[in-house]
Amino acid sequence: MRKRKTIVISDVEAKECISLCFSQDCKLLVTQTSQPDWMLHFWGWEKSKLLTSIKTCNPSERTNQQREFGMGNTIYQVSISPLDSTQLCVTGWGIFKLLRYQEGQLKQMPTVKYETKNILSHCWTSDDKLILGTEDGKIIVLESTGEVKWETTFVYKEQRPMPIQSILSYSKGFIVGGIEGCLSLFERVDEIAGQTNPVRLLTDQQQQGTKEMYRRQRDYQTADETARILNIAISPNEDQILFSTDNCQIYGSQLTHVDVKSEDAKLEPFTQPSHHGPITGMDTCIRKPLVVTCSSDRSVRVWNYLEANSELVKYFSDEAYSVAIHPSGLYILVGFSDKLRLMNLLIDDIRPFREFSVRGCRECRFSNGGQYFAAVHANTVQIYSTWTFENLGNLKGHNAKVRSVHWTHDDSRIITAGVDGAVYDWSLKDLSGYGGIGIKRENESIVKSCAYTCASTSSDSKSIYCVGNDKTLKEIVEGGQIARELPFDVTLTQIVLSHSGRMMFVGTAQGTIRALKYPFGVDSGQFQEHQAHAAPVTRLRVSYDDQFLFSCSEDGCMFIFRIAEREGRGAKRERDLVYADEILVTKSDLEEKNSIMSELKTRVEELKMENEYQLRLKDMNFNEKIKEVTEKFMQEIEALKITATVLRTDKGKEEMRHDEEMAEEKERHAKEYLELETMQNAKLMSEYEKYQELQTKTAEMQAQWESQMKDMQVAKDQALEDLTRHFEIRLKEKQAEIDQVPALKIGPGRDQTPDLGV
Repeated sequence: MRKRKTIVISDVEAKECISLCFSQDCKLLVTQTSQPDWMLHFWGWEKSKLLTSIKTCNPSERTNQQREFGMGNTIYQVSISPLDSTQLCVTGWGIFKLLRYQEGQLKQMPTVKYETKNILSHCWTSDDKLILGTEDGKIIVLESTGEVKWETTFVYKEQRPMPIQSILSYSKGFIVGGIEGCLSLFERVDEIAGQTNPVRLLTDQQQQGTKEMYRRQRDYQTADETARILNIAISPNEDQILFSTDNCQIYGSQLTHVDVKSEDAKLEPFTQPSHHGPITGMDTCIRKPLVVTCSSDRSVRVWNYLEANSELVKYFSDEAYSVAIHPSGLYILVGFSDKLRLMNLLIDDIRPFREFSVRGCRECRFSNGGQYFAAVHANTVQIYSTWTFENLGNLKGHNAKVRSVHWTHDDSRIITAGVDGAVYDWSLKDLSGYGGIGIKRENESIVKSCAYTCASTSSDSKSIYCVGNDKTLKEIVEGGQIARELPFDVTLTQIVLSHSGRMMFVGTAQGTIRALKYPFGVDSGQFQEHQAHAAPVTRLRVSYDDQFLFSCSEDGCMFIFRIAEREGRGAKRERDLVYADEILVTKSDLEEKNSIMSELKTRVEELKMENEYQLRLKDMNFNEKIKEVTEKFMQEIEALKITATVLRTDKGKEEMRHDEEMAEEKERHAKEYLELETMQNAKLMSEYEKYQELQTKTAEMQAQWESQMKDMQVAKDQALEDLTRHFEIRLKEKQAEIDQVPALKIGPGRDQTPDLGV
């Protein structure tokens, strides 16, 4: 990732932003500063323009009850509505505000007051509702206008309310995170239809008889039950959730709706477990790709930077102040409040095997050859033999605590720097004597105004480079003279040079890493800056092959940078560094493992003999059974053969009988067929003759009827003609009579017609 844009909030006394949120379209940004200002700034992100700002709380407005219990006027979270980017929500201790951006200003909307509620978290839903989570375990669902729609109490295990540290909505409901590593999934009631075994939760609404909106569906539990869940995130397709805890760990889980009947779903770390406190010490070795770190969380961790994983983790009862690893990668030094302990790095454990009476050791270093190590005890540096554990000498001269110890490349000199402003160059010509014989302080440089935190030397050991709280990098040459002093705008906390002598890196109090142009020239002081940490850098180391830079900080993070030189400088090594793969195993562990192996081998032999015996018994039993079954089957085969012979004989007889019966049946059927054929032919001829007779008779009758029809037609025609002629004659007679009768008078309205007598 690269830094694309920087927004500077001016005219405020606050040192940090405690909450920020982008709008859904990423065009707007809201930021909330901490005390004493408590200012909310509303930005146009594309143009980095401040649209407006408003003071979200005023400590002087606290009620007497809030002052008595120390409550009120602390902002925890600000957010922008996903559906309306002009609407904002601000929550905190006794604070719940809905703001709307109108006419270039943020104006507060009327809402429900929560003067005694400590609202730790909130989120917006996809349907523009607002969900609040409080310290007393209340989950409150509000409309965007502030109207309360639903409320319940989040209880866990012993049925006691649990503070809701974080809350996140998704398409089917929301997820809440609390203390004790608890994470719970709530879904809308209409989304749970068809699912079984939800985690039943008696809500306030169920107690009062009102409608339930959400139901607790599943619980998750982290391995660390003391962690508080601070942030929750969900993948775009909503199949995986990630969340971070207050001990700087990230956990993850698949978001599936698997029924959980007995125990909560256990969550595993999403990344390699890291420190959850300031890292106080770090070192790397030569023969293995290992980095060892220690932290105020009382743990010592061994990392493999090539495989990017944690190989060993060991927690102690006391806080570890400093750590150093032997060049072979097989031993480490850890400084505690009471003693300095030399430990073996075993295959699965970090085990102490020697203790030194060095109290509160804040810095320790092995020599480059590994034969010596130096440990700081307040203002004294003690040098020991790695193999004989003998105190070879004490470096005394500092008036205050020593903060840095550095061995030169040939282990002939050691450089110490302290908060008293002194840098000493010690010559170690002969360390075989006791009480510091052969140890000589050759050079010194004292700047009382500077408290040094780290010192290093050039590859030829002629120059010493040191940094402190005066925001300068000093180069000290032979004679203790400060040959060069480079000013910076920040305090430098750590400095390291590559083994090739062509690279220099410094860490700052702001958590940045600066790669300086080295060796220094006319344009000395040029650097390239990388923002890595959120707190001061506590240690810087470079791998032996100059390929990696390691940094750690008070924020509990360790960063690994790959080093790449510019302008083709720094050719590759003639041969690649081959790392060792040997590991340490204690004699007791080895003997125990060998004993276990011997017992297991003996057990295997016993099991083999027992299995062979059992196999022989089974073979004998099986052979007997096979013999019995074979004899039985042979007898059955013989019986079946006899039966088959009898059946074949019976079959032959039956076939002969069947053939005879078939011949008889065929003969009988042939005779019956002939008889039927003759009978039917005779019937057919008889019927044909009858048909001929009937046909002749029909023809005769047809001719007779046709003759009769003709005669009848002639008679009919003659009769009709006679009748016609008769009636015509009568008609004429009547007409003549009518003509002879005089006309009759016809009265009015009547039609009198004379009777013609027809």
